[in-house]
Amino acid sequence: MAEDEISLEAHIALVEELPHRIATVVAAGVLTSSEAQDVVSRARLLLQARVAIESAARARF
Repeated sequence: MAEDEISLEAHIALVEELPHRIATVVAAGVLTSSEAQDVVSRARLLLQARVAIESAARARF
């Protein structure tokens, strides 16, 4: 893990908390509900990609 990366466990926790945290942003009118759903979807996809990459890296060694 690079010095500026967060642990996988922390990444998972942040993605799990995101829908609850982003509700405040929607309530404040900063994002629409649709935009917020897109942000959450992208976060989940990035997490899935990270899990796949880390799993593949572990399988090689």
